[in-house]
Amino acid sequence: MQRYLSLRHPSRRPSLPVTVEGTSAQNSDATDTNADAADTNADEKSELTKTGIPTATTAALPTEPSTKVKRVDNYYSSWSRTWKYRNTGARVVPEMQRSAGDATTDPWAAYCFVVVRTIPRDPNDDPTFKVTVKSAYLREVCKDVMQVVDGLSWNAEPLEISPQLLVAFHPHFTTYHAELQAKPMPTPSERACLDAVSALLRYLETDYRSTLARIRNLTAHGEITFDLLYALLVPRTILITSCPSTGAPLALRLRSASLVHTLTSAFYDVVCESIDAIDFESDVGTQGSVDATLRRTGGGRTIGRVESRVLLVKFNGTVKIASLDAYPLDFHPDSKEQKRQLIERGRKWVSMMGVRHVYYRGRGAFAVSGGRCKRYAKFNIDSRVMVDRGDTRFANIIEIVPSMLQIDEIDITDEELMLTTPVIYGFSLSDKLWLELNIQHIELIRWNPHAFANLVLPGARRALLQSLVEAHNAELGFDDFVPGKGAGLVINLFGPPGVGKTLSAEATSEHVKRPLYVVGGGDLGTHAEGVDARLKEVFEVATRWRAIVLIDEADVFLERRSMHDLKRNAMVAVFLRHVEYYRGILFLTTNRIKAFDEAFLSRIHVALHFTHLSKEAKAQVWRAFLLKAGMAESELDDAMVNVLAKREINGRQIKNATRTAHSLAVSRSERLRLSHILETLDAMEAFAEEFAAVSPR
Repeated sequence: MQRYLSLRHPSRRPSLPVTVEGTSAQNSDATDTNADAADTNADEKSELTKTGIPTATTAALPTEPSTKVKRVDNYYSSWSRTWKYRNTGARVVPEMQRSAGDATTDPWAAYCFVVVRTIPRDPNDDPTFKVTVKSAYLREVCKDVMQVVDGLSWNAEPLEISPQLLVAFHPHFTTYHAELQAKPMPTPSERACLDAVSALLRYLETDYRSTLARIRNLTAHGEITFDLLYALLVPRTILITSCPSTGAPLALRLRSASLVHTLTSAFYDVVCESIDAIDFESDVGTQGSVDATLRRTGGGRTIGRVESRVLLVKFNGTVKIASLDAYPLDFHPDSKEQKRQLIERGRKWVSMMGVRHVYYRGRGAFAVSGGRCKRYAKFNIDSRVMVDRGDTRFANIIEIVPSMLQIDEIDITDEELMLTTPVIYGFSLSDKLWLELNIQHIELIRWNPHAFANLVLPGARRALLQSLVEAHNAELGFDDFVPGKGAGLVINLFGPPGVGKTLSAEATSEHVKRPLYVVGGGDLGTHAEGVDARLKEVFEVATRWRAIVLIDEADVFLERRSMHDLKRNAMVAVFLRHVEYYRGILFLTTNRIKAFDEAFLSRIHVALHFTHLSKEAKAQVWRAFLLKAGMAESELDDAMVNVLAKREINGRQIKNATRTAHSLAVSRSERLRLSHILETLDAMEAFAEEFAAVSPR
């Protein structure tokens, strides 16, 4: 069962301060590999195999801590065909002659730590090293300084740590040592810890003197080589990289880095974590049960840690650290400003938790391939969007904490804000796509307060529509005798194309400040099963968003059923059932319907018939679109508008002509004038005549 933890971290300082001292040693940067030569007599004396590593005698801290350091070789005896120990640079040691599991006579118990050099069986291979921690004080020091390291348990016996990992943490051990040393009146435990960390530092600064010097010299100039890259990949380091879908800066906390060798090269597999929104019910349900005390938030949304990976491929020579695909944030050219921007962005990201109706202008993306290296399709978005995780899912959750909808209610640190993703998940209402969006490009919606007034409808009908919508928006509570049935508002808009049906739904959306979710009648499918599933999805999403739904060109569902078309009858029955139980505002537009199905007549609250636009109506539409395109009121004289209103075009064509004329003016670096509009209309009419000439009669 996966365990979910709190985002709050334990204190960075030890509950029991720890540090230790030890003896100096030979330089491991250039180790003598000839120490594996042992005679058969020595082999006969040594009985300690590789599995017989000495273990600690007690978990309690000793009263008299040791600062001694021991060095041994772990080698393979070809005579006895076993792995054995001996003092480094000497023959087999008699003290090693004991049984593997005898913890009461641990010959290493008197040492602070033991440096074990493993001599490979193949003389062409290099020896490897490990540090076996024996001092309980040094164990506590390492635990406090290194904290959580993947693959390392502080309860392990024996506790073995790679010298390379210790070298990577050398600056942290140095800082820890200085803090303990600066204490005016240290406790006995603190003095013991100081001795222990001193011993460890002496070992590192002796055996790895040249390595530490190279690291200091390179990093001081913002450079690194691949063989020393491990020195930058310290667990809990904040890395900066680029978000694969948005390209925005992304901060990650490093958990582990593993060097992987391939046939032709090598790379570091860097496992990191960041903070993202998680769909509690969908994501966690696949991960295992969750602690019953974990609070849920509205819609099951939580904030949690998610895992990600970065691959750092081997490179030659010396490179700038800031040129790596991921590198420590401290090496950013302006790390302080970058941190500030990340924290500020994190606050905005948290404020977008839950469902939000916003405006987005920028790049959007969706994944076209999965796996470790996702590929994204990216394009420009200029649309209102619904911020909602929708059907996007994270399966790599590693930790969850509750989240609220208001940032002030979330106990989240600046570092955690810095680790939030730049990605916000949303649905583009214009493009009808679920996308990954950049939080930086999200804006508040500027509602049009004059949208309803600009509707080309008789005053009485416009007032009726406005009253019905406002009454339903106020949720007066009138319902059917059957709970949940007949609680919606169904409005049918019927008439020829381009006379303002869709515009009426858009104006209603603007008036009540709700999103408009447009679905084409053809998008619902041609089979009853598909229509049922699609309508269920549409109405569920619309309910969650509190959106107005517009089903465009719904003729096939509203027209009278016949005895001979059983397939369409089944589709109509499904449509009727969903409409009956939808509790929101629903617009249905139809163009050429001959006769309404009687079952629908009783379910439609109001039907508005749109006719071809009169000259006066077209003049009103022209004026509205030209003003929106940026033409000054003084330039819109009645004579000009009357000339345009004489053209035989509908409202949609007026909108398209205005947009095309505006683009034409912009391309010529000119202000929009009548000449641009007339040029566009002439081109449209010429195309219509040519199309009519070639169309079959």
